[in-house]
Amino acid sequence: MAKTKPKKSKTKPKSKRKASASKRRGRRVFILGAGASASCGIAVARDILRESMRQLAKRDAAQADKVHDLLHYLYPSFNEELSNYPNVEDFLNLIEMAKEFHTEAYIESKRWPQAKLQAAMDITLRAITEYIWSFMADEGRRGVLSSFAREVIRAGDVVISFNWDFMIDLVLEDIAKVGPVYSYSSSSDGVVLLKPHGSIDWFEKAKLPRDKKLIKEMRHRATGLYFYPYFQIAQNPDLLNYASFIVPPLQIKKFSGFLQRVWRDVYRAVAAAKELYIVGYSLPREDQFARLVIGRAIESNISRQKSGRRLPVTVVNPDEHAMATFANLVGSGVRFYKTSLQDYIAWLRAESEE
Repeated sequence: MAKTKPKKSKTKPKSKRKASASKRRGRRVFILGAGASASCGIAVARDILRESMRQLAKRDAAQADKVHDLLHYLYPSFNEELSNYPNVEDFLNLIEMAKEFHTEAYIESKRWPQAKLQAAMDITLRAITEYIWSFMADEGRRGVLSSFAREVIRAGDVVISFNWDFMIDLVLEDIAKVGPVYSYSSSSDGVVLLKPHGSIDWFEKAKLPRDKKLIKEMRHRATGLYFYPYFQIAQNPDLLNYASFIVPPLQIKKFSGFLQRVWRDVYRAVAAAKELYIVGYSLPREDQFARLVIGRAIESNISRQKSGRRLPVTVVNPDEHAMATFANLVGSGVRFYKTSLQDYIAWLRAESEE
């Protein structure tokens, strides 16, 4: 039965301390979803399309109209005045299905050929990217996430973020001064940050223009992959013309290179986790690949547990459906806190003061 408010927990995170290399194979793992970024003011999946389109319409109404036309086609009851925008994950998956259906193999569409559908998807992703960028320069918005990192996360932990923003990157940089590492095989002396859906400040070198000034501003993340360290997009607004290295939450994904390694690391981290914390993440049904990887990793972890022991799993989410999702994967014993990250942090502080 879901808890409506936090109660005392024997598995609450301990104070920060340096992890030894001998414990590298059994790290604490934190999975962050849109609920974690919501603490910074960024809209969650059910709202982010609406907020992005509102912002785009103010800047370029013609581009916004192209997306609205497709919304009317895919969702006949859609109405801009009612602002009944769908969940962005559902919308992007429907576009992908329409691209498959509107071919000679099925039924071609002169109104919505593949190229036009792809153009609408590109506009949508660019609008979402611009919307997220608008939050990055405001350090005050990171207060809750910063408190979470300072009071809960410690050296040796693994953080898996499914969010495109890089709020958690900035927070961990502030704490560690040198920033997180982006590989699970790295030393456990730091915090490992894995971003299986990419990040809006990552760019593929091959897709960037031959602009020496721009390339000079970039920093190396991995082979063929750069990141932009100046999060105030106003410093280089031309970046919005180039596709960020992000992966839409589609049912069918194709990965290569760096992201293949990241997904392997996600599996290995969860499969070897000694404790698992799931914050603001609901394992959406639209993201079948993530459901497969995380589900198999949890199953592998449980099968390795010694007789009578369980994988300690804590879920922090105001949506009670998240409880059922992870209970089905883990079984009984999941600690569920039906609350926001902000209220969870407040409860942890109260507990530590008692």
